[in-house]
Amino acid sequence: MIKIRLKEHLVHLCSKDGDWQEKTWDIDWLENKGNIIEVKFKRSNQAYKYTKNRVQFEKGPKAIDLSKTKLVWRGQVQNNVVEAYMFKEHIVYYTHTGFRKVCKAPEVKIIESCINDKDVASVLAYQKDLASYLECEGGDRPFLQGQLEGIRVLSRESTLASYLKADNNTYEDQEDLFIYPFGINESQKQAAEASFQNKISVIQGPPGTGKTQTILTIIANALYRHQNVAVVSGNNSATSNVYEKLEKNGYGFLAASLGNKGNVERFLKETQYKQGHIENWIKDEEAISDSKESALEELKDLDQQLKKLNERQVLLDYKTQLETEQRHYLKRKNIKAINLKDYVLVGSWTSRQILTLISELEALEMQRAT
Repeated sequence: MIKIRLKEHLVHLCSKDGDWQEKTWDIDWLENKGNIIEVKFKRSNQAYKYTKNRVQFEKGPKAIDLSKTKLVWRGQVQNNVVEAYMFKEHIVYYTHTGFRKVCKAPEVKIIESCINDKDVASVLAYQKDLASYLECEGGDRPFLQGQLEGIRVLSRESTLASYLKADNNTYEDQEDLFIYPFGINESQKQAAEASFQNKISVIQGPPGTGKTQTILTIIANALYRHQNVAVVSGNNSATSNVYEKLEKNGYGFLAASLGNKGNVERFLKETQYKQGHIENWIKDEEAISDSKESALEELKDLDQQLKKLNERQVLLDYKTQLETEQRHYLKRKNIKAINLKDYVLVGSWTSRQILTLISELEALEMQRAT
């Protein structure tokens, strides 16, 4: 006879309908009697007989060290776990509220933490110290400082770990199509595509260079790859700017503006409205395949076209720079600019010939002045 203890044993029973249920909570003891296993429930005065193939009994679990690891169940990090045990085929964990969860072992990923690694710990301590100097309204503790100090376990695979270790892993984007629903130039295209090949990307530039447009392109391609996107910022205006541009272009139903209780309530009220828009976008596999082939064909010459546009812009910028230099030079020397339109030029003059003429005239003027 085996007295069942909750953190030492795990019992699943199969009903007559073939449904397996975890019953460890309810069982007082069980006893193996050959092909029959007798099960005594806590709320019953008698034992019930089960054939061996209807009882799954696991014992001797291994405690999981949560100071060095974190559990991920079905892609979601379980942050409130205080105890966890690994059985042969299942993992059982408990949260700080006393909630108990039984999971099949393949559904749970155990992530090793690097929080105590020397290189990570020193940089993280430095970041915490910097965060403590951030100004906060009302003299409250800086939000970022609290978030950094709340980190107890850090996955080696996380983006933050890569940042702290200055290890920006690169990888190959498996998707052969990149889409540009918001327009693009050469530098924006390079930045957006690079973001899908690096764990961390820093995209910077002065106002008006298209950083928000690049963010929109990254969002579009992440959604195309069936990925989720979180747009976060130190202030609400930056995230609102992205959200408003999505709405303006007809993609507002794809996003939820969160960050405070009011935004969450507004999003939940608009869920039905957004659902209607999503249904209008649903396409069958054949239509998606046709659209992809068409897009790939149209994008064949995009790189060459963007390169030519970029070269043209470089030349225009250079022309503007030369014109500015010329104005300052003529003003300083008190020289009247030569207007070629005042002269009748025989034949067709190339730009090189015209520049040569101007240079020679300016040289003559300088010789006369000396």
